[in-house]
Amino acid sequence: MINESDLVKGVRVEWKSQAGGRWLKKRGIIVAHVPKREPIQVSLLEGEAPRVHGILCSNVVDRYLIKLESRGTKTTKFKTTHYYVPVASVVRKGRVIADEPSADSKVDPMLDFET
Repeated sequence: MINESDLVKGVRVEWKSQAGGRWLKKRGIIVAHVPKREPIQVSLLEGEAPRVHGILCSNVVDRYLIKLESRGTKTTKFKTTHYYVPVASVVRKGRVIADEPSADSKVDPMLDFET
């Protein structure tokens, strides 16, 4: 079992998420712990076009604000920062990922998702 004190700002984490009938393993870096009944501070959001996916204030459970950064594409040319707010109980300390996934990797290089 992971010690909650290991999950602090700057730690790489992973969690599983379901959408559209598919489960994805997502990986990112903790920006903040969000206690229940506390809204996310907008000042924590960085990037040229930050996008938040998830509930911004939960009355029931603690959550983490986790940052994932895309690398841009040929058409966009800029990085988009995505923020997720998963329930704290599903977040696990992740393994270190190389900056550039290998050709045989199943990790989406845009969002660091494993499909």
